[in-house]
Amino acid sequence: MEIKTNVEELFEWHEKPGAFERLTPTWDPVEIIKKEGGIVDGEVDMRVKIGPLWVKMLMQHCEYKKNSKFKDVQIEGPFPMWEHTHLFNETKKGFTKMNDIIDCRIPLGLVGKIFSRKYVKNRIEQLLEYRHSTVYEDFKIANKYRGKTMNVGITGSHGLIGTALIPFLTTCGHKVTRIVRGTPKENEIYWNPKTGEIDSLEGLDIIVHLAGEPVGSRIRWNRKKKEEIYESRVLGTGLLCRKISRMVKPVKALISASAVGYYGDRGNEFLDETSGAGGGFFSDVVKGWEKATEYASGIGIRTVNMRFGIVLTPEGGALERMMLPVNLGLGSRIGGEQWWSWVSIDDTIGSIYHAMMNDEMKGKYNVTAPFPVRQKEFSKTLCGIMWRPDMMALPESIVRNIMGEMGEMLLLASNKINSNKIIETGYEFRHERLEDALRHLLGKREIIESE
Repeated sequence: MEIKTNVEELFEWHEKPGAFERLTPTWDPVEIIKKEGGIVDGEVDMRVKIGPLWVKMLMQHCEYKKNSKFKDVQIEGPFPMWEHTHLFNETKKGFTKMNDIIDCRIPLGLVGKIFSRKYVKNRIEQLLEYRHSTVYEDFKIANKYRGKTMNVGITGSHGLIGTALIPFLTTCGHKVTRIVRGTPKENEIYWNPKTGEIDSLEGLDIIVHLAGEPVGSRIRWNRKKKEEIYESRVLGTGLLCRKISRMVKPVKALISASAVGYYGDRGNEFLDETSGAGGGFFSDVVKGWEKATEYASGIGIRTVNMRFGIVLTPEGGALERMMLPVNLGLGSRIGGEQWWSWVSIDDTIGSIYHAMMNDEMKGKYNVTAPFPVRQKEFSKTLCGIMWRPDMMALPESIVRNIMGEMGEMLLLASNKINSNKIIETGYEFRHERLEDALRHLLGKREIIESE
C-alpha cells in the first residue's frame, strides 16, 4: 500500500495516541484493558473476541527502528505464535510504501476448532485491507489541512461517534479535551446539563458537541425517556452555548450534532437543507436542538449543525441491532418501502473533521451518503454480504403495535436525503454506496488474489 506522504509523517502517525484504535477493525471487537508505552517498547493488554469466546491477548511492541520498522509480538493469547512486522519505505518524493508481514500458527483445542487455515488467512487479509484503507483515507483528508492543530473540546466523547472521533483527531495531531458529566480527570472539563453546571471552557479552540440521550430504548418511549431525549439535547446545548458566549477568548467554531429526523416522515420527497421541518416528537426535538445553538451563532461563532442520517457501524446503533436477526437467518426487512439515508461511521467522523477545518462552513448540513436506499434494499444488501437469507419481513403494523412512536421514527419513517450541500464544500465520501460501506465495516471486502 502506497500512501501520499513522506516516511516520517507515516511512521509518526503510527506513534501517535489513537493509532491502535484507528487500526482496529469495527468487525473485530477488542476490549483494551491496559496500554503502556508506544511502539518503541510498549504493551497492549486486551481481550479479543474469537467466535463466541472472549480471549485475553497481551501484545508487545519491539524491534523499533525509527522511520523504518516495528513489530507486534503476542506474549500471551490464543495463538501459539503471532508476529506482525510493519515496514516503511519511501518510494519516491512524497510517497511511502507500507508493508505488513504476519507470521502466526493456528491454535489447538476449542479455539483451534473455530479456526481453519482458510479462515485465518481470510481474517488476516481482511484485517490488512481494513488497515490499509483506513490509513489511506485518513491521510487523504488530513493532508488537506496540514499545519492546523487545535485543542478540541468534545461532549458525548464516550458515545458511538465520540469514541470513533477521538482517535482520528489525536492521530491528526490535535489535542482532545473531554467535556464530561462525571468527576473530571486530567484534560477533562466538568459539566452537568441537568443541574446547569459547567466549568470554564477557556483554552479550547473548537468544540464538537455530540452529547444527547440515546434515542433507542428496549421497547418503546415512555414520558420519562422522551423528556431525557429532549432535555439532554435542547437544555444541554443551551447550557453549552451560553457558556461559549461568555468566554473571554471564544472558540473558533462549534460543530453540533443534529439529525435528519428534523424532516419527519416524508415518503418519496427528496429533501435538502431548504426543506421544511416535519411533524412529530423527534422533529420538534431537532428544531429545539438547532435553535439552542443560536446562543453561539448569534455572537458570531461559526456554527455548523450536522444533520446525520443512520450512522452505520457494527459497534453500536442500528447496524449492531440488525446483525443478530441477520446472523440467525431471520433477515432485517422492516416494512421495506421507506427510504433510509445512511452514513458510515468513517464518513461521520470525516465530515465532522471537514467541518472543523473548513472555515467557510456554517449553518445546516445533511450528512448522509449520496445514495439513499429503500429499507428492503438495505436488508437485501446486508443479508447478501453476510450470506444469509432475506425472506422474512417484519410488518409495519407489528412495529407500531410493539414499539409505538419510537418504532415509527427510528424504523418506519421515510427520509430520502440530498447531501449535495456538504459535497459542494469539498467533502469526499469514503463510502458512497451501501455495499462498499457494509463490506468495509463488516470485514467482507472482496479480496483479489495476487499472482
